[in-house]
Amino acid sequence: MNRTSVASLTKTALCTALICISAYISFPLPMTPVPVTAQTIAINITAILLTPAQSAAALGVYLLLGFCGIPVFSGGTAGFAQLFSPTGGFLIGFFVSAVLVSLLKGKKNNFIRHCLICIFVGIPTVDFFGALFMCLIHNYSPLAALSGAIVPFLFGDLLKAVGGALIGTSVNRLLAMRR
Repeated sequence: MNRTSVASLTKTALCTALICISAYISFPLPMTPVPVTAQTIAINITAILLTPAQSAAALGVYLLLGFCGIPVFSGGTAGFAQLFSPTGGFLIGFFVSAVLVSLLKGKKNNFIRHCLICIFVGIPTVDFFGALFMCLIHNYSPLAALSGAIVPFLFGDLLKAVGGALIGTSVNRLLAMRR
């Protein structure tokens, strides 16, 4: 049986806390029901720092906290009803994105690879689930979902993907030096 180390539990818990805190860094845009948040960069950092199982655990705990009523979703919201709000698909997208990016990042601590995975896997995954939920639950047309939930955020998401890859790679490098 593989025992989980205190260090890996601590990293997972700190990443969960980072995601919770990043939800409070949020501001609305006038043309969309989806706010700009710092969660995207936190998701990318989490995926780069943790294994796929740890990423799933961190995001699973984050979602469980929010669904149980602790205000950890964007803008300090909470509750299971948030899954059916305009941002509900993004919550599911965060989980899937973190696991996929973590799975595809490779074993080496490579900024370029991490950056490309965050940009070409992470962002599209989050955006896909966000737009899908807007279309299925809120009856947005695909064009309305694209123009309201994806396009206004692309430049910022790109910056957050690069920033998340840079921070994650740097922290991994520092942690490797301590071993």
